[in-house]
Amino acid sequence: MQYALVDGIRTKPAKGLKGICTGCKKDVTAKCGSVKIHHWAHNSLRDCDTWWEPETEWHLNWKNQFPEEYREVVFFAENGDLHRADIHTPKGVTIEFQNSPISFEELTSRVNFYDKLIWIINAQSFRNQIDAFPIPDPEHPLLAQYEICGYSRHSKSYNYPTNSNEAINFMNSLMLRRIAEYPQDPEEGRVRSFGEKLFIKARHKATKNPLLYETFDWRYKRKAWLNCSAPVFFDFGDDCLRWLKYRKNPQDQKPYFKLVSKANFIKHYI
Repeated sequence: MQYALVDGIRTKPAKGLKGICTGCKKDVTAKCGSVKIHHWAHNSLRDCDTWWEPETEWHLNWKNQFPEEYREVVFFAENGDLHRADIHTPKGVTIEFQNSPISFEELTSRVNFYDKLIWIINAQSFRNQIDAFPIPDPEHPLLAQYEICGYSRHSKSYNYPTNSNEAINFMNSLMLRRIAEYPQDPEEGRVRSFGEKLFIKARHKATKNPLLYETFDWRYKRKAWLNCSAPVFFDFGDDCLRWLKYRKNPQDQKPYFKLVSKANFIKHYI
């Protein structure tokens, strides 16, 4: 925990301090060693929040982006269980920062508990399992009749684009498959390249911000996040969050990322 009550005041941990938990009101002690981040710990050796996970530097860095009154807001369930939201805004939005793996059952419990929940996931430990590549806006009307197939292996052998020109050149090799409008549509299954004249308007829009959307292949998928009904953002450790979204296809839903700058995300919720 980042805060405890010391003489009735919410206080950060400091060496030698003792306090009271803001939730269960039991005794806690400031832990200020040289290995773990400074935190408050219950003297009973068990946190009162059953959804608790060990706090890391990553958690703390994110929490510190928000006003102190937004942090570690305590809620009680109907059965009396206590839950401590990482961030809860005055507009009723709860933001949870998750570093450890989580079961789908616990994830669903939290989604059902908080009215407006947003997840930010520390994806740095499994970043190398996700191969992401830029794509045009998947919801552009000109692409409505096409399924985004992805890139050929040859295209994937190139390094990820680092600027707009590289991204557009890379995107020209994106393959799209025609979705049938009628049972005997002669175009059904036809594969086209995004570089064709047919997509010139969609390509023109993509040139304005070509590093805004990504398709991805995820080895060893963490299905709990892919099946989550609340918004999920992945933190790869760079300046952007990757918002997990879905594009509806006739047979299924295709996941993709929409990139959101961390600065804009924080500004939106402060």
